[in-house]
Amino acid sequence: MDDGERWLAEFFPPPIIGDWADGAIRVASLSPGDGWVEWPRGIRPDQATTRQFGHRFHEAVANGLALEAASADVFVCPYLHPDRRRKGQATRRRHIHADVDGPLDLEQTRALGAFAVASGTKTAEGPHGHVYVRLDAEVDAHMHHALCVGLGRLVGGAAWDSSKASDEDVLRPVGTLNYKHDPPARVRWLIEPDEPSVYTWPVLDLMHRLGIRWDDVESDRERSQRARRSWGTEPFFDAHRRDVLLAQIANAPETTRNTTLYGLSKDTWRGWLRRAPGKREKAAEIVTRLVAAAGVAGLSPSEAETTVLSAQRAVIEEEELA
Repeated sequence: MDDGERWLAEFFPPPIIGDWADGAIRVASLSPGDGWVEWPRGIRPDQATTRQFGHRFHEAVANGLALEAASADVFVCPYLHPDRRRKGQATRRRHIHADVDGPLDLEQTRALGAFAVASGTKTAEGPHGHVYVRLDAEVDAHMHHALCVGLGRLVGGAAWDSSKASDEDVLRPVGTLNYKHDPPARVRWLIEPDEPSVYTWPVLDLMHRLGIRWDDVESDRERSQRARRSWGTEPFFDAHRRDVLLAQIANAPETTRNTTLYGLSKDTWRGWLRRAPGKREKAAEIVTRLVAAAGVAGLSPSEAETTVLSAQRAVIEEEELA
């Protein structure tokens, strides 16, 4: 089993194979020619696929990702989703993750019992990367979010990408390439999942270790419920929404601003679609406002427009599949 297969096997282990209800592995790619592209069907570990590949399922998927990575950045969500990649909709959450846009403290990561991946960016102080912790039980979306926030603050500090704390996030899988660099940098293991230091955490113990209180989990649940109730009752793209979006993009590390814009644009389009048709601004107005906010935050208009329109297409596909 090579490094890419090992990454896939960690998050999508053999017991799920053949269980259609668990959903699909969600993949996206980014290339100069096509921009951001979500694979609409994903990769389903269903009965037809496993009959075709059998125990070589992970090998076949890793080979497919490597083929795509020959010309594009490749991203995979480490949580299965049934029909589309959407916050709170993962079918299993047996890990938490943190994306750190600064040198990883590997000693601290090992002490936590976590494993880690070098995302391809490196400074003199060391590689940037992703930190993962394995859980002994599945958790709901609110607990998962609270634990991801706690992990990010602990292992990343100011370098933690706070936009990556949900079950819809995509991260670079091991065995692919990071095209932000010339030559492209390989995404590789820093701490492998089978190293002796890696630990499967009981959820309550991990809450204590990360300083997560039950109040934090309940507060996240209440915020989510309030947000769902508010759709369609407030001015949709008002000055407050614009300023919040602009701040989130501007505060993101420069290398992740486009990814941050994509996630924020998807949230914006989802909210726009949920409004009554008579209350919606024209789609072109939403594009203009998103691109303008991104421009103020430092992204080029052409790059921002490509990202905003890619997010629009992805959300429309989600709604058509719903």
